[in-house]
Amino acid sequence: GEEEGVVFGAFVDSAWKPTDKYFGGAGCALLQLAPAFHVHRPTGISRNFAFFNLPADRAATFRTRGGAQLPEGVAFGGQLGTFRLRLDDDLSRLSWLHSDTTYAPHESRRLAEGARRVAAVEVWGCGREQDQAAQLALQRRREADAAKAGSLTLETRKKMAGGDAATRFVLSAAGAHDFKGEELKASEERLARERGHE
Repeated sequence: GEEEGVVFGAFVDSAWKPTDKYFGGAGCALLQLAPAFHVHRPTGISRNFAFFNLPADRAATFRTRGGAQLPEGVAFGGQLGTFRLRLDDDLSRLSWLHSDTTYAPHESRRLAEGARRVAAVEVWGCGREQDQAAQLALQRRREADAAKAGSLTLETRKKMAGGDAATRFVLSAAGAHDFKGEELKASEERLARERGHE
């Protein structure tokens, strides 16, 4: 929260993943870095360490069993909807609660609860060599898939896409074809024909 000079942090001991449940383990912690340093360690009472749900315009967004949209953003502790620390999905605001059953409170320095404007966000990745190797292998596979998709002939890509919006999206995301350019070209040609008849 920039207004108060407060700096929050969080350490998550497992891989980040969009999910409809909390993740992480007893190695997680919330941090207050300024105006004073304090580590909020797990209490052992609750296991609601970290939560991550993508914004609703993404395919991996999760809903409750009843169909209600789960909160969007990055959060720690608390319960769904009343998190201990939460960054909104656009990372512009955060909310803070003094205590919950997952992370211990800091009794000597109680920060005001509520929403704050976010001035900056830093994300650091920490992992083992095997984690980095797996990440590089995944990156190489994505590059190979994109190259393979890009090697399809224009005629094959058009046949594959047809009128199916989902297939066109996948091909476009893989770099195989820019359908927006094709639609724009058709629109420009149509406009030129209309102007020619005036």
